[in-house]
Amino acid sequence: VGAWGIAATAAHVGHEVRVVSPEGTFGLDELLPLFDRQRSFDAPGVSTSIPEPRARRAVKDVRQWAQQRRFAAEAVQAVQALHDVPFVLTRHVLFGGAGSACAAALGVPLVTWIHAPLVQEATSWNNPRVAPEVWETFGEHRYLDRAQHRIAVTQQVLDALDLHGRHDHVLGNGTLLDRFQPGPSRDRRVVWIGTFRAFHGIDRIVRAFRGIDGQLVLVGRGSQRAAIEAEVATRGLGDRVE
Repeated sequence: VGAWGIAATAAHVGHEVRVVSPEGTFGLDELLPLFDRQRSFDAPGVSTSIPEPRARRAVKDVRQWAQQRRFAAEAVQAVQALHDVPFVLTRHVLFGGAGSACAAALGVPLVTWIHAPLVQEATSWNNPRVAPEVWETFGEHRYLDRAQHRIAVTQQVLDALDLHGRHDHVLGNGTLLDRFQPGPSRDRRVVWIGTFRAFHGIDRIVRAFRGIDGQLVLVGRGSQRAAIEAEVATRGLGDRVE
C-alpha cells in the first residue's frame, strides 16, 4: 500500500513509475491487484505486553539480512532493462541495500524515505534487540549513509537517527487534494487507516472515544479486527465507531 501511494504521487506529477519488489517489477496499475492477497494484511501482530525473546528476534534479523541480500541481487537484474531513470526511491528497512544497489547499477542518485527509526521503534514496542547500538550502526546507518538524499516524515525521525545534514529533509505524509476534499459536514471525525495489529493500540483509541463527541472510522484488515469489532459492540459504541 505504501509503495502504491508513493508511486501514485510520482505519477500524478507526470513521472513514469516502476516499482521493484521481491514479487517482481510493476507499473502503477499492476500494483492494485496485489492488494487482494490476504497475506499482506493478516500477519500476526506483536503484543506490547509479551516481549519477543531476544534470541528469536536475532534469528529473524539474520533471516531478514539474508533476504535483503538476495533481493538486492534480484532487483539489480530487474532494473537493467530500464532507461532514463532520474533517481531511485527506496523505503527505509533494516539491511535495506536493494535501493543503493539499483542506484549504483543505473548510475543515478538514491533517495531514501524514512518513516521511523526502526531499532528504537522496536524497543518502544517492548521488543528490544541485544546490543541495539550495533544494529543501528550496521542495520540502519550503514544503508542510510548510502543515500544522496534522505526524506523523513517528521523532524523527530531525523533527530532520533541523528541525521542533520544538508541533504536530510522533512516531508510529511500528504494526500492528493484533487481526489480528497473535505465535505460540507463540520462534524468531528477521526479516520485511521492501517493493519489491525496489536501494537497499533487501536483498542486504546476505541476506549478513548467513550468521552469524545465525534466519530471514529477504522479502515483496514488484520488479525485484531474481529476483537476490535467485538469491543466496539460490547462498549455500545456502534454509533461512534465505524
